[in-house]
Amino acid sequence: MLVLYLSLLDGEDEGKFERLYYKYRRLMFTCAKEILKDDVLAEDAVHEAFLRLTKYMKK
Repeated sequence: MLVLYLSLLDGEDEGKFERLYYKYRRLMFTCAKEILKDDVLAEDAVHEAFLRLTKYMKK
C-alpha cells in the first residue's frame, strides 16, 4: 500500500511520508479497530487517513 501513497507524492515529500507511515500505521489501525470493532473498516479508515495526508503534504 505504501507504493500507492508514494506514487501520489513528489520526491521531497516521499521520505517524510514514509517515516510517518511506518511510525503511525499500527497505532492508527489499533485505534480505528478499537473504535469501529471491525478489521476491514479499520483498514479502510487508516487508508483514507493516509490518502488525505498525501493531499496535505503537497501544500
